[in-house]
Amino acid sequence: MTTTPAAPELNQDVSMLPNIQLYRQQLLGMFINFMGLGALPILLSFLWRFWHFERLRYFYLAFIALTILLLLSRRLFSYRVQVTLLMVFLHVLAVYSALYWGIFSGGHLFFLAALLIGSLFLDVSGAVLNLIATAVVHTILAYGTLELGWTLVSVFKVPPIAFQSRNRWVGATITFIFGASTLIVLIHALQRRLETAVEDSVHLAQILDQERQRLVAQERRLQRRVRQIRAVSEIINALSEILDPEQLVWEVVDQIQAHFALYYVGIFTVDAEFEYAILQAGSGEAGRKMVQEGYRLPLGGTSLVAWAITQRKMRVARDTKLDPGHFPNPFLPYTRSEVAIPLIARGEILGAITIQSDRPNAFDEEDLRTLQTLANSVALALANAQLFQRFQSQLREIEALHQRLFEQAWVEQETGEIEAEAHGERLPSRPGYEVEEEAPTHVVRRPLLLYGHPVGELSLEVPVWSESDEEILEGVLTSLTNSLMVARLLSSLQAYVRREEIRYRLAERFSEALDFDLLARVTLQGLQEVFGFNEGWLRLDVEALLAAEEAGSPYGSPRATSPPDEPGASSAEESA
Repeated sequence: MTTTPAAPELNQDVSMLPNIQLYRQQLLGMFINFMGLGALPILLSFLWRFWHFERLRYFYLAFIALTILLLLSRRLFSYRVQVTLLMVFLHVLAVYSALYWGIFSGGHLFFLAALLIGSLFLDVSGAVLNLIATAVVHTILAYGTLELGWTLVSVFKVPPIAFQSRNRWVGATITFIFGASTLIVLIHALQRRLETAVEDSVHLAQILDQERQRLVAQERRLQRRVRQIRAVSEIINALSEILDPEQLVWEVVDQIQAHFALYYVGIFTVDAEFEYAILQAGSGEAGRKMVQEGYRLPLGGTSLVAWAITQRKMRVARDTKLDPGHFPNPFLPYTRSEVAIPLIARGEILGAITIQSDRPNAFDEEDLRTLQTLANSVALALANAQLFQRFQSQLREIEALHQRLFEQAWVEQETGEIEAEAHGERLPSRPGYEVEEEAPTHVVRRPLLLYGHPVGELSLEVPVWSESDEEILEGVLTSLTNSLMVARLLSSLQAYVRREEIRYRLAERFSEALDFDLLARVTLQGLQEVFGFNEGWLRLDVEALLAAEEAGSPYGSPRATSPPDEPGASSAEESA
């Protein structure tokens, strides 16, 4: 059986891929930790160094408090507040750098970093507000430094010697290393995430392609299943109209081969001694030649047909070159896979049907179930046709007997003589004189027997009863019981055809229902058409279904453990 591989599971990154906001939060947390933990020791060292300068001391204390608040913001504040604190942190750092080196020496780089990082973590409206705030701060700072002469010395009232060239060089180096490290970490995080996103995109594309292939294969299987169900329904409808066994077997092989596109189909029946399986019909020119030559298989042999008949089980050869039960048939040189299914009706083995394909592994489990159902229907139709043929033969014999008895009674009435069967002499049927007395009344009772069992009684009151009358009555009773059997057989055939039509019509609807609710509605609507009930419901035990699937059997029988309105039970209800 051809199977479709299951789609691989998604990893955690794939599940995060569609959630951009979640990734922003993770990246923001990493960036805040790096910025805060990196800036905190530098600020502490500057605080210790410039402790004696009051304004600068307060500035560093406030900057350190802002840094600590930024580090704690992941646990205390929302995402938007975290981004706002980060932007404040970057703008303070940009103002400090502009006062330290000048607005066009290093400060504008931090303003640019604030814009880039804000665009990364904010939406469009937030990025626009960040741009406006940055432009306002940058404009004020540029005016102050260029027109008013703002510097770190003038603003914080510290002597110029505190910011001599060596100190400026050390501060610039530390700031450069910190800024470069921040950009490296940010770029590396973005690059790693981009690589992961690309890998996950490729992985998702593979999964989607496999899922698409699985759905296409499933759709093909469903379409094939629908075609098979329709074919079985058409074949059964055709068989229901045939009561001649010979015509029936030929119709079966031709119909099955045509509807299922098979290489060969043949029907065997067992002989009276149960020694051979005799080919009664075969599809194609090869099948007709084998039938003409009286092709048969010994039931004691190792052929698939013999094994299926003797064991009363289906036998499958998925590859005839590897199966020892298959032997080459010169009439069928291209057979590569074969299925032999016994024909059993009412517990009696009638023969077997062989179905062959020119492709190895041509039959999957669904095909085998369909063919088994079809074989059961063929067996019942063949048994009914054979029984009907026997009844017809018996009826013809009875009619001939009736005709002979009728002619004998007519001769007796006209001539007063009874035909002597041994010598052909005419003998008087009654004495040549009449007795003037009231004739006695005879009560004749006879049971109606069907298959040896009494099913009724016939009672007659007649003035005279003779042996010839007894023979006539026996013939009539035999004809009556045989007619009852024929009527019963025809009724059984009609009921069988009706059941099969209903079953396959519902099966065809089932194949189009891909969820339980639709399947339940289709089932109840179909049953309502048949039985005409007013209300009905169908329920499914989900736990039992899952247990059956875990046990490896997709055909576990569902158990109804709770009404459909109770939790834990999936159900569907359709009212008439």
